[in-house]
Amino acid sequence: MKKYLLLIILSLSYTQELDLSLDWTMADDVFYSQQLDSIIENQISNLSSIKGIIVIHKGKVVAENYFNDSSVDDIFHIWSVTKSFTSTLIGQAIDMGYITHPSVTLDSIFFENDYTNQVTLDNLLSMTSGWPENWYYMYTNNIINVLLSTPLGTNPGDIFFYNNAACHINSYVLLETTGLNPKEFAMEYLFPYLGFGNPNWGTDYDGVNNGSYDLYLNLRKMVKLGQLYLQDGVSGDNQIISSSWINDATSFKVNTIPDFWFPWDLLPGYGYLWWLPERGYLAYGYGGQFIVVVPELDLVIGTHSTDNEGFNVYYLEALLGVICDDIVPLFDRPSLVINEILASNSLCCTDENGEFDNYIEIYNYGADTIELGGYLITDDISDPENFYQIPTGNDSTIIEPGGFLLLWADEESGQGVLHVDIELSDIGEQIALYMQDSTTIVDLVTYPAQANDVAYGRYLDGLDSWQNMNPTPGMSNTSELSINHDQISPEQFALHQNYPNPFNPITTLHYNLSEDANVNITIYDMMGRVVSNLVNSQQIAGYKSVQWNATNNAGQPVSAGLYLYTIEAGKFRQVKKMVLLK
Repeated sequence: MKKYLLLIILSLSYTQELDLSLDWTMADDVFYSQQLDSIIENQISNLSSIKGIIVIHKGKVVAENYFNDSSVDDIFHIWSVTKSFTSTLIGQAIDMGYITHPSVTLDSIFFENDYTNQVTLDNLLSMTSGWPENWYYMYTNNIINVLLSTPLGTNPGDIFFYNNAACHINSYVLLETTGLNPKEFAMEYLFPYLGFGNPNWGTDYDGVNNGSYDLYLNLRKMVKLGQLYLQDGVSGDNQIISSSWINDATSFKVNTIPDFWFPWDLLPGYGYLWWLPERGYLAYGYGGQFIVVVPELDLVIGTHSTDNEGFNVYYLEALLGVICDDIVPLFDRPSLVINEILASNSLCCTDENGEFDNYIEIYNYGADTIELGGYLITDDISDPENFYQIPTGNDSTIIEPGGFLLLWADEESGQGVLHVDIELSDIGEQIALYMQDSTTIVDLVTYPAQANDVAYGRYLDGLDSWQNMNPTPGMSNTSELSINHDQISPEQFALHQNYPNPFNPITTLHYNLSEDANVNITIYDMMGRVVSNLVNSQQIAGYKSVQWNATNNAGQPVSAGLYLYTIEAGKFRQVKKMVLLK
C-alpha cells in the first residue's frame, strides 16, 4: 500500500512536461543547424565506429544521423548505459519506500557477514564498495552469495573502482526489496512511460537481469532516460521518479581514478551510476554509447557506436571531445544573431539624425529579454584591442524576445549609444559579435560585396539561409529584391583574397561575376594536386562567396600550410594564395 501512497504524493508536485511515451518530434527552423550539420558531417561521421547520433534540444530533435550501414530502427547493445537505468530503478524503489535510504548496509537486505555489514547501497551505486572485479559473475550459479562473500580489497567508501560485478548486486537489491526482477520492475514503473515496449535485457545464470550491462535499445529510446532526468522525473502528467533522487544521483560522490583504458580526465567525477563531466552528467557504455545531459541548456545528446573500439581511449576522447567541446557550445550562447547588414546606404533609410548610415541589425530569437550593453562588435577579429564595446546602462540596448536592434555603423559613437565605431565596407568583409568577455563569439558573418540600398540578411529571421534583399531595418526580413539584376552585377570578373587569412578552420572566398558563367573554383596544394573542388556550376552574375573548411574532397582535414585557389569563369582565370594554420 505504501508504494501507491508515495506515488500519489509524488504526482502532486509535478510540472507538465513532454510525454516520453510518445515518439520524438523534429524541431523547425533551427538557426544553428548549419553549424551542427557541419560538425556532424566533418567530425562525427569520420569516427571509425560511430553508428548514430541524436541531439535533443528543448524536447525536440534538432539533429539525427546514422552511419556505417545503421538506421533509426537499429537496436544496439547499450552496454554500461544500462547502469544508469539500474540507478533509476533503485531510485524508484526508494521513492516507493521499498528501500529506506542509500546509506543502508547490505546486511539489512541480504545476510550478515564481515563484508555486508560494512558495504552500503551508496557504495554500490558510487563504485566505492571495496570489492574487486569478478569478470565471471554472469556465468556462476548462486552468484549473489559468491559476490557478497568475496573479501574486500579496500575499505568501503575509500576509493572509486569501476566494478561490473559489484554493480550487479543492485539487481539483487531490487529483487530482494520489491520481489521483482529489474526488468519486471521496469516494465511496471519505468518502461511504459518511456515508450519502450518490451526490450531485451540479458540475465545471469540465476535469471536475474544484469544491472551492469546487457540492455538493448535503439538510439531514440535510449536518450529518453536523459530527457526524463532533464524533466526532473516527469513524463507527461506522471511523476516517474522524484526530482530529489535525480539531484542525488547526478551529484558528485567520488573522484574517479585515472586508468589506461578510459579518458578519466574528461569525466573526473561520479554520482550514482552517472558520470560527471565538466558540465551536466552522462551515461557511458563500452565502445562509445553515451547519453549526455546538460540541464542548463535543455540539451540531451546520445550516441551509439560499435564495440570495435572497446576501451580505445583515443576514440572515446575524440567522440566525447566533439560532443563536449564542439556541439554543446553551439547551444551555450545568448539567443542573438546578426540578422541583416546594409553596407551601402544611399537612399534607403536614415538614423535619428537624418543621416544615411550603414547598419547592422541584431535579432533576439529566444524567449528571454537580453541587454546588449557590454557586448562587443568588430569588423576585424584579428585585433581584439580595437573591438567596440556597446555602452551599458541604457534602455535602448535592451532587446525583447523576437525583437530587433539597429546598430548604426558610422564610426560616430558620440551620436548615441546605438552608433558604433565600425565602418562597413561595400566590397564585403566579416562582422562578429562577442560576449562581454571579448573572447566568446555570439555570431560571425562574412558578407559579400553590396550594391546600393541592397541588404544582405537571413531569411527567415535567425536562420542560416542568407540572401540579397530589400532592406527591412528593425523588422522581419523579406525575400523580396525589387531592383533589377543588372543593377547589382559587378562591372568585371574578380577573385578576391580569402578572409580571414591566415585562417583556422574556415575561410571565405569572395568573387565577382560580371555576367552569367560556368564557374569552377578549386583548391590546390603547393605540389599542384587537387585538394577540393569548391564550385563547379553555372551561376548568374553577381557578388558571390563560398567557404572552405580546410577539408579535402573526401571530407578529411588537411594539414597546415600554403594553398592555392583558382577560379575559372568563362574566359576569366585567376589564382591566389592562402595560409592554413593549425
